[in-house]
Amino acid sequence: MATRLFSFFFLILSLSIHSQSTKELIDGLNTINDHQKKVELCRKIALRLQKSDWDRAIKYIELAESEAKKTENPELTLAYVYVTAGKMYASKEVFDVSLKYYFKAHDIYKQKNNIEELSKLENNLAIIYSLGKNKEKALKYFLNVYHYQKSKNDPVKLVKILNNIGTLYLDKNVDSSLHYYQKAQAINGTIKDYTLKIYVYTNLA
Repeated sequence: MATRLFSFFFLILSLSIHSQSTKELIDGLNTINDHQKKVELCRKIALRLQKSDWDRAIKYIELAESEAKKTENPELTLAYVYVTAGKMYASKEVFDVSLKYYFKAHDIYKQKNNIEELSKLENNLAIIYSLGKNKEKALKYFLNVYHYQKSKNDPVKLVKILNNIGTLYLDKNVDSSLHYYQKAQAINGTIKDYTLKIYVYTNLA
């Protein structure tokens, strides 16, 4: 299952980091007073340090959380920080802490009725639960994302989510699994994405 989920997992958990050095980012942090900019710099520094110095990375994500509370829109900024923290802990496979941060962000997005960000986050939740072998909860969140992407009519994302739902059903209901794989195959036939075709056909086989 890890192979089937890999491309989607990478897409969701990858985080863009600009080419500035960590030292330059830290120097920049010490010279600005704008709380929103400080949040973004702290986040970038934390992501830079997460592989080489985890303890310092956590200190910077905690600083980002502190600065977020001082911004003009503290709740949504905090949600942004929580999602980053959740992804960092997920990269370490510390899934219980990752989920804690994701659900903090989830509560905010739900309260604010921010459906787009809520859907992105529920996709992350589904991935975490699938990696943690909790298929029931993974399926619940994947289906939520599926319904959202269906309403947005994004065929590429629909194929990916259908492929993942099919994979989750594989061990518990082969007919349902086949149903979702075939739906993914049908949609991909309209966009002709060769990479997605390989994943879907491999699973069908």
